[in-house]
Amino acid sequence: GKPNGQFRVASGGQALDFLADLPVAELPGVGPTLKGKLKELQITHVRQVWSTSRERLQRLLGTKTGLALWQFAHGRDDRSVEPPKVRKSVGAEVNWGIRFDGPEDADRFLQQLATELAQRMRVAGVRGKCVSLKMKRRQEGA
Repeated sequence: GKPNGQFRVASGGQALDFLADLPVAELPGVGPTLKGKLKELQITHVRQVWSTSRERLQRLLGTKTGLALWQFAHGRDDRSVEPPKVRKSVGAEVNWGIRFDGPEDADRFLQQLATELAQRMRVAGVRGKCVSLKMKRRQEGA
C-alpha cells in the first residue's frame, strides 16, 4: 500500500468487493455508539448493510445517519477531499497529580516537560512564538 495505509481501489465491482467484508466501524462516521447500535441489529460488516434497506436504516438510525451509512456502504461519498490542515499548535501536558517537595522538583519537572515539547516540535517541523503554561493547585484537603 501507499503511505499511511492508503491504496487505490478502482470503481465499480472492485470497490464493492473491497467494501464487502470490511467491519462497519471502518466506514466514515461509525464510532463506538453507532457501532453498538448496529451490532444490536446484527450488522457488523458492510455486506450486512447491503441486505438492509435504506428506509429501514433511516427509520432505525435517523434520517441522516441511516442515509450516510447506506451511501458509504455502497461506495458513495460525495464529500470533497481536503488537504490536511496545517498544524497550529503542539503541546505536552501532564494532567495527573504531581507533588513537588520543593522548588528544585518543580524546576526539574518543567525542564523535562520543555524537553518533551521541544522534541515534539522538531518532529512536527514547527517553531513557536508563544509558550503557554497552565498550572492548577490542588484543593486544600485533596
